[in-house]
Amino acid sequence: MQTPYDSQKEELYQVAGDADHGIASDTKLMNSAYAKPQIRYSGRYGEFVLECELYNLNGELALHLICPRCRNALWIKNTRKQMDFDRNSGFSCEPFECTWELDTDGRRMEFGLGLCNWKAVIDCNRARDA
Repeated sequence: MQTPYDSQKEELYQVAGDADHGIASDTKLMNSAYAKPQIRYSGRYGEFVLECELYNLNGELALHLICPRCRNALWIKNTRKQMDFDRNSGFSCEPFECTWELDTDGRRMEFGLGLCNWKAVIDCNRARDA
């Protein structure tokens, strides 16, 4: 499977979470990932690569990624969204939405206007706004 970026021209950097990539104490959390798809995102928040982990939890797939808008961790499970993964063609997922609250800077959230609401779809390791 081809990577969605050219490592000779682009650099990956940590935007949120653990800089040691999933290491908590002496446990390496990413070692249990079924796959680690790199997904090219192109949309209103820029163009970059989303590094994700795909887990197989007793036959159910779960994708873990960082939202590019609010920088919170998202878990998307195939019990709620249709997902397909093939090591040759990549990862695909039907449209999903981030439901985290944005930083309100002391303001009161009213009528759900403070929610992130980033909506995206992934098709063969390519993500775009939905």
